[in-house]
Amino acid sequence: MPVDVSYWYSGRLVNLIRQTLRVFSDYYISIGKDDNGEPILKRVPVTFMSTDKSAVALLNKNSDSTLQSFPKMILCISRIGMGKEINSGAAFEEDEDSVTEKYFNEETGEYEYKRGNSFNVTRLNPVPLTIDFTLFVATTMQSQKFQLFEQLRAVFNQPLDVQTSENALDLSRMNSLALTDINWSSRGTSNLDSTQIDTMELQFHMNATLDLPALV
Repeated sequence: MPVDVSYWYSGRLVNLIRQTLRVFSDYYISIGKDDNGEPILKRVPVTFMSTDKSAVALLNKNSDSTLQSFPKMILCISRIGMGKEINSGAAFEEDEDSVTEKYFNEETGEYEYKRGNSFNVTRLNPVPLTIDFTLFVATTMQSQKFQLFEQLRAVFNQPLDVQTSENALDLSRMNSLALTDINWSSRGTSNLDSTQIDTMELQFHMNATLDLPALV
């Protein structure tokens, strides 16, 4: 039986952006050493490049002269592809599964190891999707760039799996994120004395899918 909906939106792309931001949310640089000789670490923030003018105004506190702090990383979507090379099965092919929940005890408010409600879930094959991300790494010192480059390159020596859901019935919960290219400096060789902030650009490619509505 086909799934019939007049309006449907799952926020899939927003969820992919959020989970990808988390991949880059825990990087640090050393800004010196303490009295014991241990490195003093500073967390490098990462934000998504928003085109929402109200969000930008809020971040800048409604001022055109807000000072920016560095280093920081900025993630943006540079391209979205059809993903036809991803094998996700025949388009609009239906798949039906039977699912049984654990028994939920209304009196105790806890699940028990008994059979609960059962459902038939009819799903359509997910829609393939590819996303190219660009990560801008803005630094004021060369040592900061060296530190971040080594950490990022080591983590993405192989494609990284990004999980966007813990739902076992979500066909699109696992996605592959791979580092494909690096532009070391935004200044280039003809602008060595520039006072502009130097930015390293890292290109990433994600193979993802878009789940369609399911009939439960």
